[in-house]
Amino acid sequence: MGRKSDKLLLERWKNSAIWKQRWERIVLWMYSTDENMDMAIEMEYTSDGYLDMRGFPFYNGIDFMEYTDIKYEDMIQDSRGMISNKRFEKVDFSLSDFTQRYMDKCIFSNCIFENVKMRGITEEQCSFLDCIFRKGIYGGSLGLGESYYKNVQFQNIKLHGTQMWWPNFEDCIFSNCNLRGTDFGGAHFANVKFIGKVDRVWFRGKLPDHLKRGSRFGEKYDRWDQILPMEADFSEAILTDITISDACDLSMIVWPSDGSCYFIPNLDDVRNDIKERLKKGEKRLLERLLEYHLMEQENQIMGVLNINDVYREIQEDFKPEEQQESYNLCEEICNDLLSKGLLTLGNV
Repeated sequence: MGRKSDKLLLERWKNSAIWKQRWERIVLWMYSTDENMDMAIEMEYTSDGYLDMRGFPFYNGIDFMEYTDIKYEDMIQDSRGMISNKRFEKVDFSLSDFTQRYMDKCIFSNCIFENVKMRGITEEQCSFLDCIFRKGIYGGSLGLGESYYKNVQFQNIKLHGTQMWWPNFEDCIFSNCNLRGTDFGGAHFANVKFIGKVDRVWFRGKLPDHLKRGSRFGEKYDRWDQILPMEADFSEAILTDITISDACDLSMIVWPSDGSCYFIPNLDDVRNDIKERLKKGEKRLLERLLEYHLMEQENQIMGVLNINDVYREIQEDFKPEEQQESYNLCEEICNDLLSKGLLTLGNV
């Protein structure tokens, strides 16, 4: 799609009487108690057979008066402004705008989300099956109450700064996505692959217990303490400044094929080894390893030592006369820890 055709897809919803009527009926349905859309026969379909909702404008704060003569309170009915218990099958949502919308217990099956605007959304107990997210923005608060993403492809999409709460990812691919600042809080991964840069991402085995206070998903929610090994493949990924915490089980991870990441079965053992080295002679690199690269995390046993992160810090923050000695020391430490079985280049 080009810019001109994109503009037409966006503007038709308020410039065409037919498409305005469709917008009105879609919104009435989304705010109703009906699960399935009964107006599909009156809609149009794309050339590849998808229900055409491309360019659909439904962001929080939209001026309803531009699209319908029905009063706002009559449009939202008893929904409290939430999109609840809806089923979307084979729908093309490309270019649509759902910014800051709340979606609860919805099912999206075989849908296309290309160049969508879904910033600041709240996604609770939804299911995404055989869907594609390509470019655009998708993020906010995802996975509340446990949601499911099965056979979903995330391609070049912005997921940065997203807070997740117990989503399940199965047979999914994250390819060249912007994940910077994203917190995969309590996420479960089964056969999930990451491709490209994974920068400043937080992986947690579970959400911390202090968040239970005041949460409607608190003590009675079994998933809170359910921890599974991360079945994630990073062989084609570049990991940078990732954080691992809260009993995250790394035993089944496939690490980057460039050998940049050492798996640590027991973080305390490695930290104790570094502390013993510090007693023999103060070295800035040893201090930085403990303070940053091998930092203690809440309820976390396993860890990862990312050599690329260490080398980058040496290059950027160490004096030129310190750098070569620090590179050599890092290599010496890693080889020694490998020989002791405290680090591995693969899994346990």
